[in-house]
Amino acid sequence: LSGAHARAGLSPRAAASAAEAEAVEAEEVALEAEIRTLEQDLDRELGTASSLSRELEEVRDMARELHASLTVACFDEVRHAEDRNSALEGILSQLASGGSSESLGELVACVAAMMGEPRGAGGCAATAAAEVTTGAAVAGARGSRTEAAESSG
Repeated sequence: LSGAHARAGLSPRAAASAAEAEAVEAEEVALEAEIRTLEQDLDRELGTASSLSRELEEVRDMARELHASLTVACFDEVRHAEDRNSALEGILSQLASGGSSESLGELVACVAAMMGEPRGAGGCAATAAAEVTTGAAVAGARGSRTEAAESSG
């Protein structure tokens, strides 16, 4: 490099200054290229951050909606359980006061419904009433046999 400057007629000091200026200019070009690369990286990162921010907000919205629907579902379930409890208390009260076999049938139907047992196409009350009627008939038949055995014995 200094040979080229010497041939160009520059003094050694001027050649050194020219070489230094070229080095500074080359460094400046390299720094500008690095700045452009960093600006592009920053733009990409800002775009990613913006996209992630929108996605986070969507997830928060979905979580709020899920929480609200779950809360409503839980309250509905509690209300339904309270209704069943009230119905059972009413039936038990009727049974305690000497209620009919229909009350017992309702109790059986409610307990079966609470246990999640299917009770057939006739519904809980109809199936339970049939069970109670059948149970009463069986009990009546047992009583008749017992009476007949006692009278013949």
